[in-house]
Amino acid sequence: MDRIYVFCEQGRIKGPQSASDLYGYAEDSIIEVAPPTNGSFHPKVWVAKYTAPNQPARYRFLCLSRNLTFDSSWDVILNLNGELTDRQYAFADQHSLGEFWDQLPDFAATTVPAALEDTIDEIAHEIRRVRFESPADVEEVQFHPLIEGDTSPFPESYSDIAVVSPFLSPSRLEKLEQSSRDSILVSRLNELDTLDRSTIDAWSSVYGLAAGAIPEKADGAPEDEPALVEEWSVTDRTELMGLHAKIFALDQGWDTSLFIGSANATAAAFRHNIEFLTELKGKKHDLGTPALFPDDAITDADGSTSGTPDKFIELLVEYDPEEEEETDTDETTLEHHLEHIRTAILDMTIDVQAQHCDDGYYLSLTTPEPLDIETGVGDVEVVCWPLSVQNTQKQISVTEPVEMEFGPLAKHSLTQLFAFQLRVTDGDETRQTRFALKVPITGLPEDRNQAIMQDILSDPERFLRLLSLLLDWDSPTDITDTGEHFWNDDSNYTSTSGAGPPLLELLVETLEKNPSRITQLEQLLRDLETDETSLPSELNSLLETVLAAHRRLQPDD
Repeated sequence: MDRIYVFCEQGRIKGPQSASDLYGYAEDSIIEVAPPTNGSFHPKVWVAKYTAPNQPARYRFLCLSRNLTFDSSWDVILNLNGELTDRQYAFADQHSLGEFWDQLPDFAATTVPAALEDTIDEIAHEIRRVRFESPADVEEVQFHPLIEGDTSPFPESYSDIAVVSPFLSPSRLEKLEQSSRDSILVSRLNELDTLDRSTIDAWSSVYGLAAGAIPEKADGAPEDEPALVEEWSVTDRTELMGLHAKIFALDQGWDTSLFIGSANATAAAFRHNIEFLTELKGKKHDLGTPALFPDDAITDADGSTSGTPDKFIELLVEYDPEEEEETDTDETTLEHHLEHIRTAILDMTIDVQAQHCDDGYYLSLTTPEPLDIETGVGDVEVVCWPLSVQNTQKQISVTEPVEMEFGPLAKHSLTQLFAFQLRVTDGDETRQTRFALKVPITGLPEDRNQAIMQDILSDPERFLRLLSLLLDWDSPTDITDTGEHFWNDDSNYTSTSGAGPPLLELLVETLEKNPSRITQLEQLLRDLETDETSLPSELNSLLETVLAAHRRLQPDD
């Protein structure tokens, strides 16, 4: 994964339910960012560069409200595509986008590898010179990184405003609403319930998401799996359902500025966090409040949606504030304590060392100081384990420096990704969460990634799944017994069932339609060349035949 990199907030990678040594392959792609003081690293921005022989590079820029998760929620995505020009000077409106990319290495919790820093520098330089194609009805695009403490990107005056935000704070809502003549607020019903009546009444119209619009589990989301710590049934309260889009539409006469991105309508978003918004400028009737909330849209009286809605407002119901419910102070206290423990773990100096012994490898995790947490707020339990191996959980003492050892482990199970599972119990109340951390490691064998691939080779189903992924086939079931029998002939493996085209047919089709994938396959097989392991001879012969044909057809590839 040397072409995909993810900058994410340290301590906010959701801990998976199942273990896999393949997580080790993602380690170099994960760049953790230390959260700013009292804030979060919260932008959701993607940049992809596409190249082809004898053609100018093309870029795709995505500005989203969606996280890189399986959360089932309503989100918003802006997609801009453009061609890299050969102009000497940057487009003026894109300096801020390039500057944000320039700053990424400075945000990182640890030193960014030199090769990645060079890649980031290249993207930061080039993206300033990409001629992005504007979406329909958009007259101008501007980019607004929000670095903790930056001023608001919104215009000083506007006639009407519409705000869509899953999380709210009264102070920010007051600032947004006070300059407008007509104001529309959309949020989650339970978030609106936290506001006092005067804050609600200041807005002309207030909506929540209709019950019928709450999405089911996202397609492709993993099915429920047994917990690694079986007696804990962990539900991370950060898992999102329902509304998650962030939109700010500000009308100025006949014109509108429409902001899309990561920032909620909260004080934290505009004072403490690192965020990113993209501004689309156009006419009010195309992008503004009349376009988002037309007067002729009707929502069913029972709060459900009938048929397939084609307007955003058809997903909404008018908010009817009821009597304020008392806040569960015990629940709030435990939630805050969980976050305190998470922060304390991030503040610890964690060292991991990999050592080779006669019976295998061992991972030693140590800290010079004990976990610094408050006492007297319920019973605290902290469990830790490497993400690569099942059933290796160990409990962390909250009174002594951490010294724990995991092993013996195979080389392919060595990892610097560790899961931490936290639980706080006070009487009948329990709150818990799980997250993963990438921790510094010494002694990791240079050929660890190769060992992971060699382990995959030992399992026919895993190898065929990898082949399907690498060659962009629809699913592993595309490979039939024609491919799977190779292991049976040579290695006495049990075959799995299949119902798709033969393996050779799929390889030849890929050779014709997507030859660059065959190039990647050749690189993988070259990396796997070793005296310790090899593919079954008949399968290797088949693959070599396809690769030889590829070299003849693509001599310069």
